[in-house]
Amino acid sequence: MLGDTLWSIARKYGISISEIMNANPQISSSGAIYVGQIINIPSTSKSTYTVIPGDTLWSIASKNGISISDLLKENPQITNSTLIYPGQVINLPTTTVPTTPSVPSDIRS
Repeated sequence: MLGDTLWSIARKYGISISEIMNANPQISSSGAIYVGQIINIPSTSKSTYTVIPGDTLWSIASKNGISISDLLKENPQITNSTLIYPGQVINLPTTTVPTTPSVPSDIRS
C-alpha cells in the first residue's frame, strides 16, 4: 500500500522489523519496499482477535479475561487506547492458569 514502511507494517502486526526481514530474504534493505510488493508476515503463536463494530479495548479485555494494560503491552501498534477500528487485528496475551496439584484421596495424614 502506498506509504507503507517496514516499520509501519511491523507495528501493525506487533512484530519486529528483523522478524519481517528474516521472513523475506527478497528484501535487501529495510528501506527498499515498493507498492504492490508481497511481503510475508511471520507467523506468531499468539492468539488474535479481529475488532468488530462497537468493540472497545475494555470489552475485548473483558471477553477474554485479560486486563487492558496486558492487552496494550501485547499491541504496541495501538498508540491511542480509545482508537481501534473494525477489522483491526489485535494480539491477545497468552495467559497461564496456575493449577493446584491434587492430593490422592487414599493418602491419610
